Amino acid sequence: FPMLSDKSTMKGSRQKLQDILNSSSGGPVGIDEFLSLARYCQDLVEMGELQHEKDAIKKIGFDSSEVDEFRSLFMGGTGQLGDSRITFSELQDLLGKVLPLGHKNAEALREELKATTRTKQGTGEDADFPEFLQLMRRLLDSNFAGIASLSEKKNGRREE
Repeated sequence: FPMLSDKSTMKGSRQKLQDILNSSSGGPVGIDEFLSLARYCQDLVEMGELQHEKDAIKKIGFDSSEVDEFRSLFMGGTGQLGDSRITFSELQDLLGKVLPLGHKNAEALREELKATTRTKQGTGEDADFPEFLQLMRRLLDSNFAGIASLSEKKNGRREE
């Protein structure tokens, strides 16, 4: 749980952790205390991820139906059920079904993915759901490989 070292994440949580550890009456930490501690830490991680997602949705400006559709794409594009990241290869397969992704566009997509995820840890070759939403916003705003026209057709709108 590396986020435990982050002061902003732990604000208000240190006392709860201390209470869990102190419930062992000063003796060694038993299995109940350990499991309570592990569950609490996992809850902190999940709450942080949820807040990250909410912040991204608010910043990006997609409505709830768009977020739901993108979530379906994201979940269907990841290799395994419950996978929390989509790789470049999975993204390329997903978008390649509806967009022309020759070598030039594939490399441009890779650069867009890296630009979206460059401030995060990792290789820049995968994205979590909030990063995926940011990438989709970038692609729509730039009309990457004609993606905006697909959105217009789906919504029954035509440019005049």
